[in-house]
Amino acid sequence: MDINAKDLSNLSMIELFRIETDAQAAILTAGLLELERAPGSPQQLETLMRSAHSLKGAARIVNLPGAVQLAHVMEDCFVAAQRQKLVIRKPQVDVLFSAVDLFLNIARRTADANHSDDPENAARISKAVSSLQALLADGSGSLTPEVAVPDATEVRAPARLRDGSPAGITRASPPSDRVVRLTAESLNRLLGLAGESLVESRWLRPFADSLQRLKRHHTDLGHQLDVLRQSLDLEKVSDQTESHMGDLLDKVQECHQFLAGRMEELDLFDRRSAHLSHRLYLEVLRTRMRPFTDGTRRFPRMVRDLANSLGKEVRLEITGEGTQVDRDLLERLETPLAHLLRNAVDHGCEPAADRQRAGK
Repeated sequence: MDINAKDLSNLSMIELFRIETDAQAAILTAGLLELERAPGSPQQLETLMRSAHSLKGAARIVNLPGAVQLAHVMEDCFVAAQRQKLVIRKPQVDVLFSAVDLFLNIARRTADANHSDDPENAARISKAVSSLQALLADGSGSLTPEVAVPDATEVRAPARLRDGSPAGITRASPPSDRVVRLTAESLNRLLGLAGESLVESRWLRPFADSLQRLKRHHTDLGHQLDVLRQSLDLEKVSDQTESHMGDLLDKVQECHQFLAGRMEELDLFDRRSAHLSHRLYLEVLRTRMRPFTDGTRRFPRMVRDLANSLGKEVRLEITGEGTQVDRDLLERLETPLAHLLRNAVDHGCEPAADRQRAGK
């Protein structure tokens, strides 16, 4: 991940830690959901282990020993699962999700308070570490995790970067992608300049048309001079006058050819400039577009936790995640979609027992 130099200079280490935590939490959440559906997946376990390791390193840099310990035990759980000493299913996922939530809480509270000494977090960390150690001890996750389900009227949006995008989304992109984060203000300025460039490029066409009229005037002038020369041939004129007339006609023809050549070049430049300006505008416009998945990453976890709290079995599947949506529109869609999903799970999905009794 690359961060714009201007943005980087304005961020403290604590703020960078929060951004890193949001990024790794997104990876952990997606990975745990997949692992719950396919326990023991080597690829998911490797991704989860690396993500927990990154969290441990980030916490160590900002001197948060409790967070370091929490991330370390999380990493141990994934390593144990890789070695087939621990099977991670729904109860274990619940415990690990509670650890992820706690890590996000640590990052947020640390950034807000701008210090690392938080007794309340210390107690929660101790409890979470004990729960994770219980997983390592017997694989059962006997301690009950504290999984918070957002209130239907107050759905907290994920932390966002300065460009308005959800923090950490770019970290879930393929490693080959290089991303530069820009402020929303810089992006809007670029879009404005690209639009001006597109408008200005259209100025060349009317200018070329005016030169075309000049070319026609040159042609008419040449014809008129030729007629004049022919009329002079019928009369007796001096050799000097005839020589001047010949030179004048040659000069007019030379100017005509030169103008024709320059107009061809201008026409070619006009087409290239208009095409380039149009491409530039479209490319800048595309930077405002974000994949639909950027606004829906938290929904599968939200649906899972809500369904668990209601004793229902619900899994959210999203298609068309790569569909590009305007950044501002995507942000406005997030809360209404969250309410629709919560209502669907609460009122539209029936418990398994009710469905069986109804013969469904």
